[in-house]
Amino acid sequence: IAQTWVEEGRKQGMEVGLQEGQERGAIRATREAIFELLELSFGAISASVAAIMTEIQELPRLKSLFRQAATVATLTAFEKLFD
Repeated sequence: IAQTWVEEGRKQGMEVGLQEGQERGAIRATREAIFELLELSFGAISASVAAIMTEIQELPRLKSLFRQAATVATLTAFEKLFD
């Protein structure tokens, strides 16, 4: 019975680790897509925007920022989203 518990615990741990890794990868990819979009649209982005973006760890927030980055008229308008 103890061996079964250990195996089940390992399996659950691996599943949780896999899910967390996938989420971290999605966060990183979305953040990089935002950086690329902003750079293509407006040139170099400021260190302050890069720092703020790096702090954001919520995928829904980053997805929202990606959509907004695609539609803002200026980098200044994008920066104001963080005020």
